[in-house]
Amino acid sequence: MKRRASMTVEAAGIFSVVLLVIFSMLYLCLFIHDKNTLSAASREAALSGSMEEAWQEGNGEAAARLKCVERSDTGFFGLRDVSFWIAAGESITVTYMGTGASQAFLWPLSVSESAKVLRPAREIRQKKQYVVRGE
Repeated sequence: MKRRASMTVEAAGIFSVVLLVIFSMLYLCLFIHDKNTLSAASREAALSGSMEEAWQEGNGEAAARLKCVERSDTGFFGLRDVSFWIAAGESITVTYMGTGASQAFLWPLSVSESAKVLRPAREIRQKKQYVVRGE
């Protein structure tokens, strides 16, 4: 009888550790999913802003901000306090910041992507002039 009782206690200890490992792995997977989702959203917003900036009198920062607002409404599993920051210039840089929350600790998360503003028509004209002159 004593042997069966000790096996029950050992099994309870092992199962609690196994469940802790399983749920920790699940939470880690959800955190990585949120990070990848934010990375894709910041890349998409930066590209959208850089394409809009290439147009005449285009406002790349406004286009990136619109895309950020649209993407930040996406449901995140363990992420809270999601905010974004946009810098415009020769390239559009979009940075998302948030906090991965669990019962035990908080994980700060910051993802940044940038896209260079390309003006292909101007660059093609410059290349053609360079070739025509024979330089």
